[in-house]
Amino acid sequence: MGRKKLEKVWGNALVFLASLFHSFLAGTSKGWGQEESSAFGTGRKQNLVLIFIYTFMEEDILGQIKSENAKKQVRGSGGKFVSKVDPTKLPPISVTTNNPTSVSTTNPPDLVSLKITNPLVYIKYWWKRIMANEGLDMRIKVKPLTIFGVALILFSLAFGLGGVVLPTFFPWMKFNDGTTATASPTSQPQILKDTALKGTLTKTNTNPVKFYLITTSTEAVTLEIPVGFNLISLVGKRILAVGSYDSKNKVLEVEDIQDLEVLSTTPVPIPTVTPTPKPTETANPTITPTSTPILEPTIIPTPQSTESLEIN
Repeated sequence: MGRKKLEKVWGNALVFLASLFHSFLAGTSKGWGQEESSAFGTGRKQNLVLIFIYTFMEEDILGQIKSENAKKQVRGSGGKFVSKVDPTKLPPISVTTNNPTSVSTTNPPDLVSLKITNPLVYIKYWWKRIMANEGLDMRIKVKPLTIFGVALILFSLAFGLGGVVLPTFFPWMKFNDGTTATASPTSQPQILKDTALKGTLTKTNTNPVKFYLITTSTEAVTLEIPVGFNLISLVGKRILAVGSYDSKNKVLEVEDIQDLEVLSTTPVPIPTVTPTPKPTETANPTITPTSTPILEPTIIPTPQSTESLEIN
């Protein structure tokens, strides 16, 4: 047993003796059987027992605990305990350079020795650490008055009261009242096309007078007549109007007008000659006699007559 252990045992023994002496003095003054209460006396006796156990059995208990821990620890090749490896601690990347004092010509050392550990190990340990600390613990302490206030605010916002009250205090807050603004039609620029239209010119009896061109498709086109054109004489005639035509509004800005009426409006009498009928000559038919052919009999010689002729 070492010196420190002896000093510790003697110190515990002195403490035990002092406690025992104090209890003895307290017992003699009041009597061992006359404590203030049974609970007080029982507690004092338990304290003396615990001091005795701690004084004389501390070394044995601590030694037993240390022996149990020693059995669980791993020893190295030299018999010494090996420190535990924490899996969460990553091994550092180490780069070592060899600088030997003596150079061997038979087996020369490396100029630079580089060692790089597997990066997947770091990623694996990093992921384990993240998953070990994964989790979120939220605790909300709510009181009845707070719930009532929040419910009132949400109710007012849900039923449109917030859209009236909140913009007065917060001008930057805007609420949609459900009305969708209809986009006003944007005026498109007029597309004018240079063309010539043919039709009959008509006018209105209003003041000022408006001229229209009735085309062949019975479509009325408004004519914008520049100053200096006199179209009264062309009303009711077929004309050819040349200018810029707006097909959307059916308006023709007249630049030139040509009269297509070739004939005069007043009829001119033309003398006509009535033909006199002439008698037609009819040819008289002539009768020509027709001759009928006359049949004449033909004589066919017999064989006897030929023989008689040869004999003679």
